[in-house]
Amino acid sequence: MFISLMVGAGFATGRELLTFFAKSGALGVAGFAVSCAVLALCGWAVMDITFRRRIRGYSEFMSLVLGKRLGRVMVFLVNIFIFVMMATMFSGFGEAMTQAVSFNYSAGVIFMAALCFLTFLFDLKGIVRVSAVLAPVLVVGGLFFGIFQVLTDTAAVFLPFRTGAFGFLWPAAIYASYNLLTAVSVLSTMGNEIVSRKTAKRAAFISGAVIFILGLAFLAPIYLNFNMLRDVPVPLLALAERGGGGIEAVYLVVLIAAIFTTSVSSGFAVIEWLHPLVKKRLSRTAVKILVTLAGVLLAHIGFNAFIEKAYPLFGYIGLFQIAAILLYFAFGEKETAAA
Repeated sequence: MFISLMVGAGFATGRELLTFFAKSGALGVAGFAVSCAVLALCGWAVMDITFRRRIRGYSEFMSLVLGKRLGRVMVFLVNIFIFVMMATMFSGFGEAMTQAVSFNYSAGVIFMAALCFLTFLFDLKGIVRVSAVLAPVLVVGGLFFGIFQVLTDTAAVFLPFRTGAFGFLWPAAIYASYNLLTAVSVLSTMGNEIVSRKTAKRAAFISGAVIFILGLAFLAPIYLNFNMLRDVPVPLLALAERGGGGIEAVYLVVLIAAIFTTSVSSGFAVIEWLHPLVKKRLSRTAVKILVTLAGVLLAHIGFNAFIEKAYPLFGYIGLFQIAAILLYFAFGEKETAAA
């Protein structure tokens, strides 16, 4: 499920990788490796704390890590971002379908929203099941597509970097931080799904390694064709179209799987947060309907605007969350045990 949370529309379209890593040239790979290491470490920390303390939700988790008052503020801000991320997934699907088959943008947004709503009706079991089925599709299909693109391109894969010696680290930190906003909110609800601390650690670091390998397979062809792709809404789709019908079909399957898994994970997290706040007035089903419809409306802001402006803004909030989680993981648990 951790892999599914990370590989959303921004990742699978290539837009995130181009924006945060390809612009740094060869050092973009190092930056992406740093991001994956941070994702794995924080994922381990969250799952370990959740398992040991039997945490049942994100609000409870953040109250433990930050205290009740600051925890409430962080929960509010993070859920706003998660909602924005869901809308971004809807937008990414609409953009991809428009680019691939000239499908109406709004119709594409509504179609993805409808699929997500049907999944929301099954709550966490539905989300976990979807992730379990589609995660292998993401990994195998993504690797095949990326390797095919590299092997069929004759350019040098990594040209000299264009940033300062450490300029690649800041985009890497922002990328990891905003991705963890969503991941933490979902992972902190999975205390009953984790069977042991060793399982949590193994899952986190295997996921980090898989995300890095898959991302590298996508990042290489993006960098090979950087000048051609820099202004394209869905860079990897533009590459897939050059490879012919077969490779384009493989990529579209990967893209749809990525968008769908991230959409339902993000939407579920928002529903889990919002429903307890309004349950006296609205049923859980009504909350699911409202969240889905609001996501459809917000999606019309545009895919590139979300990736290039909204995501980095929330990334600054995510940096604070990363620091809080790692500090608690390193020192807070020891203090609790000593008490």
